Amino acid sequence: MLKIIDIFLAPIVFLAALPMKIARKTSMRNLPLTAAVFRKVGIFPITSHYYEPLFDMSHADLSGRPRDLPGIDLCHAQQIALLHRFEGTDIPDNWDRPAGDDGNFSLRNRNFGAGDADLWWHVIRHFKPSRIIEVGSGHSTRVARHAIARTLHEQPAYVCDHVCIEPYEMPWLEKLGIQVRREKLEDIDPALFATLKAGDILFIDSSHMIRPVAKC
Repeated sequence: MLKIIDIFLAPIVFLAALPMKIARKTSMRNLPLTAAVFRKVGIFPITSHYYEPLFDMSHADLSGRPRDLPGIDLCHAQQIALLHRFEGTDIPDNWDRPAGDDGNFSLRNRNFGAGDADLWWHVIRHFKPSRIIEVGSGHSTRVARHAIARTLHEQPAYVCDHVCIEPYEMPWLEKLGIQVRREKLEDIDPALFATLKAGDILFIDSSHMIRPVAKC
């Protein structure tokens, strides 16, 4: 079905793309009515230009070559040593179930699969943080809830304050029994982050777009 829709839409999009490209190159400041239409519809054209966000991946270096990052010590030896301390058999055996709208995690998703989920689980299980602050929520939140619950089952006195800052998505978050902050990151009192102590976790969803003076 989607293939048929794609074939139908392609020529229409092509015809629409030409005037959109002209409008973008002309500068929206000179076309206020056109700019108002774009804002109303909720889209905005960008061009393949070095000043614009990259969307044509043919211009990206995806070779995977090692890169030197001067001034940043990634502590490779310590990272590898930590990985060896994680228990590989601790991963839940029911993560391969179909995805649902409940609080259960499923590996059958396109955003937070095997590897990411495994590492996140082990980090929480190993460090047993007293507080986790997530900026951006979703599948990672489900994994965190499972990891916290497993530790609580083993250590009934364990307490972890789980805070999620998520202004836009995931309407099911409130069902998980966590502290949900439906606010933009820039509106959050910085004092919240000062509550993090040694062993606590600040988890930032880096799949989000970083915008000037806005939620990242």
